[in-house]
This record gives sequence, structure tokens and C-alpha cells, in this order.
Amino acid sequence: MFRAAKISCTKSGNSLSAFRTVSLGFFRTMYALDLVMCLDYTALMEECIFCKIVRDELPSYKVYENETVLAFMDIHPIRPGHLLVVPKVHEPNFEKLPIEVYMHVMQATHILAGAIKNALKPKKMGLVIAGWDVPHTHVHLIPTEDHEDITSKILLEGKEGNPSSETLTTIAEKIAAKIKDSL
Repeated sequence: MFRAAKISCTKSGNSLSAFRTVSLGFFRTMYALDLVMCLDYTALMEECIFCKIVRDELPSYKVYENETVLAFMDIHPIRPGHLLVVPKVHEPNFEKLPIEVYMHVMQATHILAGAIKNALKPKKMGLVIAGWDVPHTHVHLIPTEDHEDITSKILLEGKEGNPSSETLTTIAEKIAAKIKDSL
């Protein structure tokens, strides 16, 4: 006979703590697995390319930033103006974001869509949340010219190749200049 165990992982800033209450030896192995999962999550957060961009440890072509959200140019864009909108908190699954953070991400995405529309004049704006390429919730905000601009193949491989730093900077500045017009 055994009692149920209680497990909780708590995120606080850049750290994650694991707590487990157990009553029998069977759960000791489970405890180790839970702790490894939590340690892996912390390691993932420390190595996450988007977390490094948020912490300014890696360069990016920033277009928009507030206390909750960062938006920057995708370096493998589907079309010119393709942005990534990321929450500053690390969470691999968008459905697990705190609702307040999710709302900030969507509000920023809405503002940025208007700015891209004003700056680059695409026919439509596309929005994709996939999260397979980088395990950090992010929104792909993509100016589109036709229905083939957003397909599975293009999402995985990009369409514009690797634009130059100058091209990314120029487009980022154009979009950033139009943000106020979109509010």
C-alpha cells in the first residue's frame, strides 16, 4: 500500500525548482526522473537561442520590445518582413503561457501586423505558431503575397534564403518606424 506523491516544478526568473513528497521507496526512482526533467528544462532555458536573444547574449534585428515581449526579424524569412514575436519568459508550449503573457504576445503581434502592412504593403498578413524549430513559444508574423507563401515546406525551409545584415536592418527599421501608426 502506498500514498500518492505530490510533484511540483516551480519557475522563478531563470531558475526552476523541483519538489516531491513521497511515502514509499518505489517513488524514489520517480523522484530522480522528475528532477532530471526539471534540470533538463532549466538547461534548455539557459541554452535556448530565443532566451539568449532576450538576454542580449546573441544579436538580433529587433523591431519591438516591451517588458513582456520581444519581436525581431527572422534570419530565414519566408518573405521580407517576416518577424518572430516571442514572450520574454521561456515556455515551449504556447497553451501553457500565463494568459496575461499570451495576451501581450497577441497584442504585440496585432500592432506589428499593422506596422508591417504600412511599411511593406503586402496583400495579407499570415500568422503561424508552431514551435518545432526552437522550443520557445513564438509567433511567425509573415507578410504574404499569395496562398503559397505559407505552406509546410516553406515554413520549414524558408523562402528568402539568408538575407544580408543590411537587408534585415533596413526592413526592421522600416517596420519599427510604422509601429506608432499601427496603434
